[in-house]
Amino acid sequence: MAAVLAINPRRTIKHAAGVREYFGTFTPDSSWLAAGEAIDVDGCAVVDHVEPITKGGYVFYFDPATQKMLGYYADNNNASDGPLIAIPDATDVTAAVGSAPAHFWGS
Repeated sequence: MAAVLAINPRRTIKHAAGVREYFGTFTPDSSWLAAGEAIDVDGCAVVDHVEPITKGGYVFYFDPATQKMLGYYADNNNASDGPLIAIPDATDVTAAVGSAPAHFWGS
């Protein structure tokens, strides 16, 4: 299953050259992949940018090269793995995140 970016059709702005600005919600998969989750956006073939999303202690970042959402959480000891580390495979982040507001662009 993929993470979902749901579009609010009443909050879509059309820009030049076929680019659209969307407002909606981000819902992560219940079994997160450390390498990132493919995203499913109905009505948008290519996502160009997603504003970073923070909720429930997690930070989500969109990688346009892979078209995946990457998830991180804070590492309190800031050891060799750095201040933010990838959410491990099979982590259920849905209880902490649920659905978060999302602002993104695509065509």
